[in-house]
Amino acid sequence: MQRVRERFSQLAEDYNEDAVKIRRYLHQHPEISGNEKKTTNYILKQLMKNSIDTITEPFQTGLVARVKGAGRGKNICIRVGIDALPVKETSEFPFAAKNENACHCCGHDLQVAAAITCARILQETKDSWHGSVGFIFQPSVETGEGAKYMIAHQALEFLQPDVMLGFHCWPEMKAGSVGVRPGPMMAAVDFIKIRIEGKSGPAAHPHQCVDPILIASYVVQQLQHIVSRECSPTESAVITIGKIVGGTSDNSVAAAVEMEGSVHTLLEKDRIYMQKAICRIVQNTSAAMGGSGRVTVLKGVDPLLCDETISAYVEEAAACVAMGPIDQLQKPSMEMEDFAYYLRDIPGAYFRVGTANELASSKLPLHNPSILFDERAISVACKVLLQFTALYST
Repeated sequence: MQRVRERFSQLAEDYNEDAVKIRRYLHQHPEISGNEKKTTNYILKQLMKNSIDTITEPFQTGLVARVKGAGRGKNICIRVGIDALPVKETSEFPFAAKNENACHCCGHDLQVAAAITCARILQETKDSWHGSVGFIFQPSVETGEGAKYMIAHQALEFLQPDVMLGFHCWPEMKAGSVGVRPGPMMAAVDFIKIRIEGKSGPAAHPHQCVDPILIASYVVQQLQHIVSRECSPTESAVITIGKIVGGTSDNSVAAAVEMEGSVHTLLEKDRIYMQKAICRIVQNTSAAMGGSGRVTVLKGVDPLLCDETISAYVEEAAACVAMGPIDQLQKPSMEMEDFAYYLRDIPGAYFRVGTANELASSKLPLHNPSILFDERAISVACKVLLQFTALYST
C-alpha cells in the first residue's frame, strides 16, 4: 500500500497543471446557485474523458460520479460545491470571471479541480486499491439547499457510502496547510422573522400611538442579552438582526415593523433554547410597551459534527502531504455548511486547506470579490483525498 500512496502523490504532481487549468476555466465561467448547468456539463466532460461513471439524472444541476477499485472494500463519498456567489469580481486576474454577476470567491472552483483530478487518478490506478470512491458535485451550497436536494434525488442510494468527506479552502491558514477538527466544526443556522405591531398615528401625538419602531429598538438590544447573559460563556452562539423594515412616512408613527435575522449555534440544546428565548423577549417586550410581537423560526442547516475516528484518518492522510504541521483547529467556525445533512446518518469528516500566501489579497475573507486563493491548495487537497482513500478503503 505504501507504493500505491507514493504513486498517488506523484500523479497528483504530474496532473497539477491540468488541475489548475480546470480551476481557471471554472473561475472564468461562474454560475450562481441553482443555475450551474454549464458548470455541470463541463465537469461531466472532464470525467467522461477519463471514462468515469457518472449520473446526471434526475438532477437539474450537479451530478454524481463513481470510481470502483479492484476488489471489495469501503465506499467513500467526496462532496464538493460547484456554485458561485452573486457577486461582481473585482480582482485583476487574467482569468477573472467573464460573467459580471457571479464570482467564485468561496473557492468552489478549487474544490472541483481537486475532485476531478482525484477521480482521474483513482480511475487510472483502479487495479491497485479496493472499494469505491463516489463524488457528489453539489449545486446550491451557498443557499444551504443543495445537500437536501441531492439526498432527496437519491444521490446516496446510488453511491451507498460508508463514509463522507468534505473540505473547504481557508484564507486564514497558510497555503498548503491542512486543518482538522473532530466534533463541532461549523454551526447550525436558523432564520427568524419578527413582526411587531403597534398603533399608528400622527408623530405630533405619540401618546395616542404605540410606536413599533421604538419597541423594535428595544427588542434588538434585548436579543443580544441572550448571548451575553443567558448562554454559557464557554459555548458559542450568535444572533444577528440583518434587516429592519417599518414605517411609510417621516411624520407618522408606524403601524408595524418587520425584522429578519439569523441564529448560529453549535449545540442542539442551545439551538432550542435560543429559539424559545427569542420568542419570549419579542412577545414580552412588545406587550410591556403596549404592542404585540410574534416570531417565525425557519429551521436552517444542522451543525457540522465531524466523526472522531474519520477525522483521525484525515489527519493521518494529511500528515503525508501537507506543507507544514497539521493545524489542530481549536475553535469551530460559526458559518453554516450544508455538508452536515450528509452526516445525519453517515459518519464523516470535513477539513480545511490553507490558501493564504504573502499577498494581502490572499488573506481577504471568504466571499470578498478580490480574494486570491493560492492554487497550491488544489494539489494538497487532491493528495489528502487520495491518501485517505488508500488508508480507509481497505
